Amino acid sequence: MVRMSAEYERQKSKGVVQVGYLNLVAFLDHDAVRHIEVVREKNPKHDVVFKLVIDIVYVRSNVVLSHLHEVRLSELPEPMRGALESVRVGSRGERPESIIVYGYDPKFATTRTNIWVLSADGRPVVLNLNRVAKEVQYRIHFSDWIHDYLPKLGRRIFVIEVPATETKPEYEHLIRAVEDLELAFKQYREGRYGEAILTLRNIVMNHLLREFVEIEREGKKVRERRLDSRVKNLVLASVPEAYRDEYKDVIKAIEDILRSTLKHHLSKFVHLDTGKLLRMPLREDVEHLLMIITSTLKYLVALSTVKNSGGSA
Repeated sequence: MVRMSAEYERQKSKGVVQVGYLNLVAFLDHDAVRHIEVVREKNPKHDVVFKLVIDIVYVRSNVVLSHLHEVRLSELPEPMRGALESVRVGSRGERPESIIVYGYDPKFATTRTNIWVLSADGRPVVLNLNRVAKEVQYRIHFSDWIHDYLPKLGRRIFVIEVPATETKPEYEHLIRAVEDLELAFKQYREGRYGEAILTLRNIVMNHLLREFVEIEREGKKVRERRLDSRVKNLVLASVPEAYRDEYKDVIKAIEDILRSTLKHHLSKFVHLDTGKLLRMPLREDVEHLLMIITSTLKYLVALSTVKNSGGSA
């Protein structure tokens, strides 16, 4: 709105301001979302924090309304009116109806629709080009990002929580397994798939299937990995006594799953004995192995702490 007009002053006195709304759209492709996931890992709470640096270039008007008043000839003193009798204006040569004079008026409004004469407020510059930078931070909570935002960006993340255990000697390898699992998830989210595979191998071989028994298979004696007896005993001691035989079968099934995972999947990417990476796994391989080992470890940790949490029968 042009300044120095009655309407402008009326709106200003009412506290009315001119507000413009803009929708800023940022298109996030696969690489951008992956980058956000990497940066999010550096945040202690794993929230997403967008820092928006907005460079605003805008035009500011210097235009004001000139206070030109119309005075009809009939309102003029006789000498002036007589002097203007012979004046002719316009293409048709007609007598003027009025004359234009200047007078400052803070409540000025023109009397005719075509006498909105505009000025540049005391200088020849009509418009100013201005620039300002504003920094805005926008935080998205971890759970909102996982459940509300990522699905709309074409990605889904399943959050599996593994209970932390107290630092006691009998829990040592479970504690270290949980710590390594957190590391494996971090490596996975950062796209370090080879490192994640090596970490998962370490969990299975050095923290879970730590013991060996000698068995006979096809006429040959072979060494077979078994679940750490300390972890096994913690689980059996925590479940109801009446069902311990059933849980022995459950533990055997877990051992079979972990051994099969080592032999038929992990071994395709890492040499089990030396820990040397043989080939780079796909993202889908790491996801699959993470799910298997996470669910298994969560189950073992939960069962081993049943008694401590008052859940035993």
